[in-house]
Amino acid sequence: MQVLDGLGSVGDGAHARHEHIETNTLVQRTALLAGLLTDLAAHSDTPTIDSPEQDAFAPVKNEGVANMWT
Repeated sequence: MQVLDGLGSVGDGAHARHEHIETNTLVQRTALLAGLLTDLAAHSDTPTIDSPEQDAFAPVKNEGVANMWT
């Protein structure tokens, strides 16, 4: 299964009592993720839910992006 990882917050101690994030990196990380999603959407041939031919509740099959539901 293909996955994307490492796109979350910068910090330490995942799921531990000392877990924390570095708030001074939130804007950068958000911009990185937004840019990635924008790029993926621009290079996708899958209709969006805004397209009249796409049923918003139908599963979307896109071989260009890792599908975490399969």
